[in-house]
Amino acid sequence: MGSDAWQRVNATICVATQLNISNLIEGRQYEFRVTAQNEAGLSLPSTNSTSVKIKDPKAPTAPEIVKPLRNVNVAQNHNAQFQCTIAGTPKPTITWYLSILIGFNRNVIIIVFLVASCKFSRLTLYITLIFRYKGAREITQSARFHMFAEGENYTLIINDVYGEDADEYHCRAVNKGGVKSTRAELFIMSKLEIVQVAPFQSNGVNTGATDPLSFPVIIII
Repeated sequence: MGSDAWQRVNATICVATQLNISNLIEGRQYEFRVTAQNEAGLSLPSTNSTSVKIKDPKAPTAPEIVKPLRNVNVAQNHNAQFQCTIAGTPKPTITWYLSILIGFNRNVIIIVFLVASCKFSRLTLYITLIFRYKGAREITQSARFHMFAEGENYTLIINDVYGEDADEYHCRAVNKGGVKSTRAELFIMSKLEIVQVAPFQSNGVNTGATDPLSFPVIIII
């Protein structure tokens, strides 16, 4: 393609209406046309074919994330499932990882309720979350972690989740063509338990029985 010169690809007359062509250069684009021949001579050539780019059908292609992981919300002590779809040639090798986070206590959250006449009138929630990545740990098959594949679909099941499982999970695909990964977070829903209630001191001033009072409530989740 890109030249006005045409090169004959079959040395002898081809009786069949199709032909396998060898020695084409991978990555180059070609156009083809056909000429018929009989005892009276050659016909005019056909119109040009559409451009064809030569590619090795066995050449590796990098993994492609067809359907990425999505965040999962699950109740504590239930099973969580992550699933993604990844294509690639050859079939990629899949590895699952768990991010390791430090600098954040997941177990205790302090909540301040504003109370009036022994009824909750307003809820103010102050939470500061500080995440710092320390690294990632490879997940292996175990009684709690089960990994399997069905075609291009890859699944991770976490049995009987609890607080420490609430982290970011990665699925990494590798083949000769390259590397791709997808990630998502696991959020665990748990029951609240009030373990301490104590009124604030307001500079020693009695604000009156009908004034709102602030109580810090420590809740374990």
